[in-house]
Amino acid sequence: EISNTLIAEKMEDPYITIFVGDSYGVNMSTHDGWVQKYVDSYGLTLGADAINVCVGNSGFSDPYGGTNTYENNLQTATENIDKTKVKKIIVAGGYNDRAKTYSQLVPLVESFMNYVKANFPNAKIYVGMIGNDGAVDSRRGTQVNYREWIIQQVLPAYKETEKFGAYYLNGVELVMHDYSLFDSYDYVHPKNEGVIELAKAIHQAENGSYNPIFTSLYDGISLRNNTTGYTKSDL
Repeated sequence: EISNTLIAEKMEDPYITIFVGDSYGVNMSTHDGWVQKYVDSYGLTLGADAINVCVGNSGFSDPYGGTNTYENNLQTATENIDKTKVKKIIVAGGYNDRAKTYSQLVPLVESFMNYVKANFPNAKIYVGMIGNDGAVDSRRGTQVNYREWIIQQVLPAYKETEKFGAYYLNGVELVMHDYSLFDSYDYVHPKNEGVIELAKAIHQAENGSYNPIFTSLYDGISLRNNTTGYTKSDL
């Protein structure tokens, strides 16, 4: 005879977890992304009860002006699945939104959240801003300090998802402020130790228990007044 507990478990429809993000969540030639580390560590299987919708160069916005956005990628990847069976959607990224302002990002955040709520009725939505830049000050000839811009503009926009029904993954924005976690080949992507730490932080933050090593977004940061017009004391 099956117990009432087992019957309840059998009758539970939603069971799929979807991961949405950028290249931090994509497996690289040298190591896995944070999604693979997450599913390996916490009892999920990609292609069965987990779907990876992470795509390189994507964000709430497409930095190249195309359709490579979280919303479009989620739509495409889940076109043929039973969306009522999705119990959790985890969104984590941020670096590719670095060229947008807070006010430009918020409508995109709202659009994404409206799409998710309308199409995944049983899903809890978790959002974390995990992007940072491993290089010091401006890079690639631009006059933007990406580290500072991500703190000022991108992070607050990601946190706005809470207003639209998501749970923000508190503290995950601090993981990549340990600059030893960046891969030295480009100082943009996390190395193996970085994606391991991101997966752990995201999982722990879901459960309200993540305690980051760093306590300030300005740990290890270097600001240039001549490129941004801001000083640390202004922020």
